[in-house]
Order: sequence, then structure tokens, then C-alpha cells
Amino acid sequence: MFEIFLIDPEVVRQSKVLTVLGAQRLKEASYLGSAELKNAQLPSIIFTEISYSNRLGYYDSTQNLIVLSSTLAEGRSSAELEQVYMHELAHFCDYVINGESAHDATFRAICSALNVEEHYAAAAVAQTAEQRQKIKSRIEKLLNLSESDFEGEATLAMQKARNLMEKYGLKEAEEKDILYGVHAETMKSLKTWKGVLSAVVCRSTGAFPLFDRTAPGQVCLSFYGTMEQVEVSLYMYDSLMGTIMQKCEEAVKIIKEKAPGIRINRDQICQGLVDGFSRANAGVQSTALTLSKKNNANKYRRITESRFSSANRSYRTTSQYEMGLSSGKSISMPGGGKMTKRIT
Repeated sequence: MFEIFLIDPEVVRQSKVLTVLGAQRLKEASYLGSAELKNAQLPSIIFTEISYSNRLGYYDSTQNLIVLSSTLAEGRSSAELEQVYMHELAHFCDYVINGESAHDATFRAICSALNVEEHYAAAAVAQTAEQRQKIKSRIEKLLNLSESDFEGEATLAMQKARNLMEKYGLKEAEEKDILYGVHAETMKSLKTWKGVLSAVVCRSTGAFPLFDRTAPGQVCLSFYGTMEQVEVSLYMYDSLMGTIMQKCEEAVKIIKEKAPGIRINRDQICQGLVDGFSRANAGVQSTALTLSKKNNANKYRRITESRFSSANRSYRTTSQYEMGLSSGKSISMPGGGKMTKRIT
């Protein structure tokens, strides 16, 4: 399942603190001194709205990722955030050591080694979403009353709202330097043609693509931007990947019929397909989308304090590439360009 996640300065800070804490706990936990765990890379952390469940977090072994509910980043106590993270880190340890994880005696032993409190080790950590929404609604009503023309009523309402926000770790809505992101694909190595495809997609949506090495032999492609930009980018990338892979197999079939025994290079065919598609849709890009993509990249640098650069890769053109190039020109943009217009 793909999660659209949030990044802002506070989320980045919390993620760094948790990662350092997790590494320290693992070092201190002699019970977990397995060779596999010592060589394993700590999971990445994202905060997202887990709307389909009342869980506060989970560990995704396929992406080596700890997913935490965005409610934990809204000002809940650091102790609760730490305990939820450690619960999911215990799942990571259990999976690395045993190849699977469940809330059994082995898992509870790992939780004990990581100093996870019994309440958080017993079962999947959860929140009462209904109660939290009621509190938010109550605060919103009080904030509306704080704009009353009656000074006494306005002052009292504001004070009550602030008391509730302090008690439950909530904040007033404010304009923040934030981005949304989504992991689109995890691969063993970066394919040049996938880099080109992601760039073409973002040329049409204004999102910003990033390939990040999340673990040895593992590269993750993510899109960053507004909520709508990353949703559309993910849809377009998945749709185009399906079309390209289908056309690649069609080309392979033709090559095998015409030249039996020839060595087939699917990456060359796919590179041709993507280049052909890119050239055929060169007119999609607009100044507004170009600026949006640049702004999203700069915002990501600013929030995460990361440095990165574009990689320029060269590749040889072959007859299989040319075959893909010719076929790629017939690939149309998903949605007929309607979604691009909707974003701008």
C-alpha cells in the first residue's frame, strides 16, 4: 500500500531523534546481538494519516519503513511517540532475526530488551480516533467563539481552547513550510529510463522526483509536492509503467520472431520507449509547472537540509533502442492531459 506522507521541519527533527534513539537502544540491547541485525540498516521513518485504521503505526518490511500516524507529530508527548516507534522497531528486529513478526512471546522479549512498556508491547498500538476528532471539533468551536464581539466571552473561549490544545498536544492550524511525499517504487538499482520517466511525469505535474538509496542494493523513487501533485504523479507513473512494460514485451516477441537466439536487452527497449514518449509529449511542460517543480525541490532541500544533484547518464543506441523509440512516440499521456490542466 502506498502512503502519502508529510514532511516539515518538526517531522524531520523528530525522525532524526528517533533514529538516533533507536540505534542507541539496539546497541544497548545485548539480547539482540545477532549478526543479521548488526548488519541491517535501520528503517526509514515517515509520518502519514493512517485513515483506514486506528493504528498509530506499523512496520513495512517490503520497504524497510516505519510508518507513524501524523497525529503523533501534532504535539503528543515525546514519551508516547518514543514508545510507538520502539514498538515498530521491535517488529523490524523480529523480522530481521526470525523472518516474520507477530505479537507473540518472542516479540515481547524483544520489546523488553528495547525498554518498550508493557502496554505498548501487548498488541498493535492504537488510538481512539473518534475521541480525538471530538476534541478537535470542540477546540474549533471555541476558537470561533474567541472572535465574538463580546470581549468577556471571546477571552474565556480562547483560554478554554488553549487549555485543551495544551492538554491534548494539539496546535492551531497554521501555514507551514511543508511538503507531501509518496514512495512510488523500490528497485535494486536505478535504471536510467526510470529516471527519465519520473522526470517526464513531473514535467506534467510540477512535483519533484527523488531517487534515494534506502538500504544496500535498494533504491526508492519518491515524488514530493502538494497533496494533489503527488497523487497525480503516482497515478501517471504507475499507468505509464504498465504501458511501457506491455509495449516492451510486444517488442521482445517481434524480435524473437525475426531474429531467434539474439540477446535481448529490455532496458534498451524501455529506454527507447521512454525517450520516444518524452519527445512526443515535449510540449506538455509549462513555465508554471517548471517553477513548481523547482520550488518543491528547494523546499525539500530546506526542510531536510539535504544536498543532492541530478545524475546525467549516457547510454548506447542500438537497434532495440530504436525499435522502442519508434513505438514510444505512440504512447499518450494518461488522462489526455486533463489532469495536468487541473493542477495548474
